[in-house]
Amino acid sequence: MAFSVIADWLSPALMNGALFFFSPGGEAIARYCFDVNLGRLALDELRELVFLTTAHGDSTRAKILCYEVTTGKLLWSRWSPEAAAQVTVLASEGCILIGHPYRGCGDHGYLHKRTVCGRLLERRVSAPYEAIAFGEFNWKLGRVEAARECLTFAAESEIAPGFRAKARRKLGEIAETEDDLTTALSQYLQASSLYSKIGVQRKIKALQQALRERKS
Repeated sequence: MAFSVIADWLSPALMNGALFFFSPGGEAIARYCFDVNLGRLALDELRELVFLTTAHGDSTRAKILCYEVTTGKLLWSRWSPEAAAQVTVLASEGCILIGHPYRGCGDHGYLHKRTVCGRLLERRVSAPYEAIAFGEFNWKLGRVEAARECLTFAAESEIAPGFRAKARRKLGEIAETEDDLTTALSQYLQASSLYSKIGVQRKIKALQQALRERKS
């Protein structure tokens, strides 16, 4: 008999998650309830640690969580680059990969590589769609240049116009916070030309007015 971990990762009624830990005799060791949905569980090679990610909450970003199987104790948590991302344990390297939800991470589809203790080993962007998510993630953490680099990569890639517009809009918001109104206006105009419903018309009018006032 062995310790058991169960994740109620999809509750149709509330979209909330719950995590349960049981002893070999079936006794409940620990229970955690979440106000967000959960990703799928991943165990380390020795089945001593369990990893999972959460979805975004109303006031919180997604997290990567690591628990001890035999005690149900939370060992560490980190911000996740993507909501309810898939965690894959790479036993040969003693680390975990955090990638896209409901897809295998593989060798090229992950955004984070971490040790089993949570230490960040590598950040990675291998596709334009990933670059948007990772750019927004960096922006939330205050890593402006990293965010700009990822979003520019996505905006200049051959992906669907709506996604390029999203990247342009975020680039405009970054420029606006730096008081670079000319660049911000340019990004918003490009975003609008790619996808008219991207929601930047008010921003465009406000910036045009602000630039006219600066010139006068």
